[in-house]
Amino acid sequence: MKIGVIGATGKQGSLILDEAIRRGHEVTAIVRNKFKVKNNKAKILVKDVFALTEEDLKDFDVVVDAFGTPFGQGVEYQHQTSMMSIINAMKNLPNVRLLVVGGAASLFTDETLEHRVLESIPDAWKAVPSNMFEAYQNLRKSNLNWTYFSPAGTFDPKGAKTGKYKLGTDYVIKNDAGESYISYEDYAIAMVDEIENKQFVGRRFTAVSEKVAEGQPAATVAQGDEKFPEVKFEGLSQYRPPFVYELAGKSFYIIMDEGEEGVLTFNTGETLTWAPIGGAPSYLQHYECLKVEEDIYMVNYEVEGAVPRRGITIILDLEHNLLTVVKAYQGVSKRFPDLVTNDIQFGAIKVDGQELPLKRHGFTSDLVGKRIAWTYFPGMTVTHVYFDANYIRVPVSKGEPRNPMERAFREFPYDERAYYVKISDHVYMVSFLESHLTYRGKIGNNMLVLMNTDRLHDVGRSFGLGGEGKTENYCFTAIGTWKEHDGYTEGLPSKYRI
Repeated sequence: MKIGVIGATGKQGSLILDEAIRRGHEVTAIVRNKFKVKNNKAKILVKDVFALTEEDLKDFDVVVDAFGTPFGQGVEYQHQTSMMSIINAMKNLPNVRLLVVGGAASLFTDETLEHRVLESIPDAWKAVPSNMFEAYQNLRKSNLNWTYFSPAGTFDPKGAKTGKYKLGTDYVIKNDAGESYISYEDYAIAMVDEIENKQFVGRRFTAVSEKVAEGQPAATVAQGDEKFPEVKFEGLSQYRPPFVYELAGKSFYIIMDEGEEGVLTFNTGETLTWAPIGGAPSYLQHYECLKVEEDIYMVNYEVEGAVPRRGITIILDLEHNLLTVVKAYQGVSKRFPDLVTNDIQFGAIKVDGQELPLKRHGFTSDLVGKRIAWTYFPGMTVTHVYFDANYIRVPVSKGEPRNPMERAFREFPYDERAYYVKISDHVYMVSFLESHLTYRGKIGNNMLVLMNTDRLHDVGRSFGLGGEGKTENYCFTAIGTWKEHDGYTEGLPSKYRI
């Protein structure tokens, strides 16, 4: 069969993709970033779920919806909006089955069918399951050829692959050990079995693993008095606030100083389109947005399918109708393929009835000679030394190094190229390239920080590689403290420059 998997790079979607390929099916990963697809036997369709069309899906026998959102980050409503997008794309495709990776919260607690699991979930954790429940209700009302697969109450991403499971329908069931439990691995097997066997067409079903994996299950949603999963964050993002969605529905006529001109439209709170004047609109791009001041936004996204990788960060200053665009690239250097470079451009927003602003954001030396210690999460504080208009450093301790980290900094100081841009009287953008780390075979990214020096907080993004060589492009936040300096680090000669 021809199977398309939406969200094929997620934890569950990737396992379903692997299992279907293992059984000999022709599987297409429908993803926003093709570089995250690890199975080289998969075909790839680079498309945001919100941009899928009937033409994209008409040739599949089965489409699996494994779309997911993280807990606690304000985007849980997308379970509903993504479902509506899929319904609209498939409403004229009665011969294409849709199988949905669903939630356990919509299950009834027992065979009386009187109470749903959703009722027992604490309010702090209801955002995802309640939105998944509404998506399930909308799916049931549609004319699609659908099947909805609710996992067991305990849905374990680290559980063993046993291949043994028991099926149920609309209420919570338990295995021989009396537990509502299934591993991600067994869920994938049950999903592909349903694709092949067509046992629950137009219905919902659930499953439990017959043999519970050793160790404590990692996450539960079935019982109100059990533990719920802890919110997980990428890298330095533990202090990151919810993303901002207030740009949704707004369009801006952009004129860049380099000559580029077009309309930037925020279609939703998470998708945007760039339509250059005289050219075709770009594909919908999925973006994230944070703000550091009332009218100053950091909009960040990666251009889907771009080779080399291309990340776009827009500092949108609606107070002055100005913008700064940072284009980060990875994969342009043949000698150092992991190296990230960037290009910084300035422009303005044209407003009807007003002259185009003459002023621009611009490079500055305002921060030179200053230090700020940024705390990203408890126990993780890094002091940035703005010692030169073109470089940034991390302090080197005096005397003998006291630990391996200090020895490493003494041997290979953190002394990287930086660009300082003034956005307003107390808002600055700092973009620095960790080139010297990359040259030594380490992970070196483009770090971008948009800081408010009055309130001493920042928002930022890291573009490059994460752990285990995986690509990353994520947003973070830190809290700052001014630091006095004695000139020691500032006075050290560079080990990297003549």
